[in-house]
Amino acid sequence: MQIRRLLPLAAMLLLAGCGTGRLTAATEQTTESTTQQTTASAAETTATPAATTTQQTTAPATEPTTAATAQTTTEPTTQQTAAVTVTENWMLRLANKTHAVGEYAPPELTELKNGVQVDARMYPALQKMFDDMRAQGLTPFVREGYRTYAQQVDIMETRIRSYKEQGYSAAQAEKLAKDYVAEPGTSEHQLGLAVDINAESGNNWSVYNWLAAHAQEYGFILRYPQNGKAITGYEYEPWHYRYVGVEAAKEIYAAKTTLEEYLGEQALREAS
Repeated sequence: MQIRRLLPLAAMLLLAGCGTGRLTAATEQTTESTTQQTTASAAETTATPAATTTQQTTAPATEPTTAATAQTTTEPTTQQTAAVTVTENWMLRLANKTHAVGEYAPPELTELKNGVQVDARMYPALQKMFDDMRAQGLTPFVREGYRTYAQQVDIMETRIRSYKEQGYSAAQAEKLAKDYVAEPGTSEHQLGLAVDINAESGNNWSVYNWLAAHAQEYGFILRYPQNGKAITGYEYEPWHYRYVGVEAAKEIYAAKTTLEEYLGEQALREAS
């Protein structure tokens, strides 16, 4: 796989809809994550060429331990539609079930010590956040980071095949798979800006709780909050964090909103 590619960050026309939805508990990881568990240790940076001289660095990873007060979104009682701003800001690029990114790949990737890769532009913020977590006795590690379009195709096909083997029809298997796996080209993991963070040791909720309270200080948001499925398209995932930059992260956190809603409100502000 060619890791380093300089591709233009195309402007997107984003349309976000808001509705009501109920999300499940955080103990079942679905949609964006795979079942592979990796381990990583302290973050150290090492430059190693891969494919086309992509900068590779080693970074940390982790999971939590107590009941989390996760960020929630307000549930609207009626269907709301908001125009989403067209932006070339790489930090705010939207990838969801209605906004595909094709076969996009980040211009440069940083490889963590456990082999997981992330967009190199957000790595320093991730490293700083993990350093501060470790200083407080937590052991975070990135379980899932960047995934290619081809990898997402494989994940979807594997899930569909699994359902067929359980006796579901082809149509039923595909429908069930799409409930839990992002279709190729619509996964945030393909942006390289999304990370699934767990605990290397101890209880995952110790990490989830810390992230829910502090991730915005480093530019990360809880991407799929409770009561947000009608807007984001996904159940609550306390482990899935998305880098959007400190300014946007703090605004989204303070408003207890989602990226879709934030981009819609941004478009309205710019239009007024």
